[in-house]
Amino acid sequence: MTTHSPASNSNTENLMLIWLDGNINTSENLSAKQELLRIISNIQTFETLDKCREFINSNLNQYQFILIVSGRFGQELVPHIHQLSQILAIHVFCMNPKVNLQWAKDFEKIKSVTVDFRKLLSAIKEDHKNRTNVKKIVLMNTLPPNLNIVNQGTILPNQTNEKIVDVNNLSVFQFSLKDLVNAGELQYTNKKMKGIANDLVKKFKAGVDRDINLLIMIVLEPMMYLLKREQSLSDFLDPLITLLSKENDVPRISQRWLVDVMMNNSNRFLCRRLIALLSKHNPVPMIQPPINNKYRFVSSIIHIWDYSRPILLSFSIGEFKGKTPLVNALFDTNFEQSVNSNYFHETIDVDFGYHFIARRSLNVADVHGIISIETLQRVYRIFDGFLVHVQSTYFTSNISDVITFLRLLSHSGYILLLIRALDDKDDETVQTAITNLDSECSNCEVFYLPNVANTNTYATKEKIGELRERCFTDAVKCFNPNEENKRKYLEQLMDDVQLKNAEQDKTFVESIRQVLINGEEKDYPLYSFDNRFKLFN
Repeated sequence: MTTHSPASNSNTENLMLIWLDGNINTSENLSAKQELLRIISNIQTFETLDKCREFINSNLNQYQFILIVSGRFGQELVPHIHQLSQILAIHVFCMNPKVNLQWAKDFEKIKSVTVDFRKLLSAIKEDHKNRTNVKKIVLMNTLPPNLNIVNQGTILPNQTNEKIVDVNNLSVFQFSLKDLVNAGELQYTNKKMKGIANDLVKKFKAGVDRDINLLIMIVLEPMMYLLKREQSLSDFLDPLITLLSKENDVPRISQRWLVDVMMNNSNRFLCRRLIALLSKHNPVPMIQPPINNKYRFVSSIIHIWDYSRPILLSFSIGEFKGKTPLVNALFDTNFEQSVNSNYFHETIDVDFGYHFIARRSLNVADVHGIISIETLQRVYRIFDGFLVHVQSTYFTSNISDVITFLRLLSHSGYILLLIRALDDKDDETVQTAITNLDSECSNCEVFYLPNVANTNTYATKEKIGELRERCFTDAVKCFNPNEENKRKYLEQLMDDVQLKNAEQDKTFVESIRQVLINGEEKDYPLYSFDNRFKLFN
């Protein structure tokens, strides 16, 4: 056994790199060790499996480990130590990666199987960065209720990812595009998302300090893994959230919050990519909870906005329950149902329906919680129509409030007012209120909807089908596409920093446009014939 003792460091003093290889003392490996020491100053090397395993087991209370193992030793050692929470990552450094990949893919902590030392070195650097930064994740000051976490990061007036930064220096962020590329590779092959959620919660419950920061950091990786495969996050997050809800000392988390944490710990180039991937099978956040009493517009959404189809905004007037399940049933969306959190108070998600093979003829946005007239005034011009929900009792007793909202929308293309939980549409008080409404907002149509709490009954399905057909038919008829105006309205929601970033992006794209369109081979030296030939030989 060879030892190199560490210098003290508050973040990494209990981190050790172990390298197990029968030929560890060759000149080539000794040279490689010197390069590894530049990353992690505490390294132990072993030539025999028994001594390595004994050392790990006797130091579990003192260190956390990153392992490099040969293929032969790895196949024997990994099954015995993989379950230990102190084992952070394992790398198989071997002569035959193809053979060793067959057994390695069953162990999620194996991050790489390679014969290339440069690739191994890069992977170790990534492990060390993750270990160093794990406490720096920005959980926002818009946390779920009762979440008592000391934020180790710095919350700025704008979203972290919206700082104006030097594009050549993105180290101030937790995640970059490389993290998205690497997320889950070799870890989740042949595993079900429910099983992964179960494993994460078991490890969290077994931890001594039950560190919520560390849990969220780990949860973000399978989220990125699903997104880059254009899959629904709910397959993983629904079982995870259900399991965590049974833990008394864990706050109620939500998909909206986790997505916001992920975005706020990513540089803006990754944010743009994440938004595009989210849109394939998930609702996309448009308005997030405020920081410093100012709502946050997710500016990356402008790059995926669908200008070719009408977008309906669904919102309720007055206290209301059951809006989101109805919207999901109507349009085959999967908007998250509200929980007691500021992530479901005047926030907006958009479902663009990009996952449909035959695209829907319209798209849908859903408001969480009760929207104020001030917020509606900021955003209504972006949308092509409105699906407005109101309880029949609220409608008849607060008609002036309803008129105030609908008057604001009176110049919009399409408004459908859903009067919910109505037993008798000929009720005199209801008809009187509708007469008052018609005089103020003549282009507002009305649809009566009885109690549809149970969407599985035949009568409810028939009513929902009728409403669906009406929405699709009438909203499309009223659609007047105007991309220029929509872009202008979206840009008006941006703050100064977002506008400057957008201008920088536009300037950069314009500077390379002609090369991209009319470029010659000399403009792309990496892809010249000679270089392509070298890449494969």
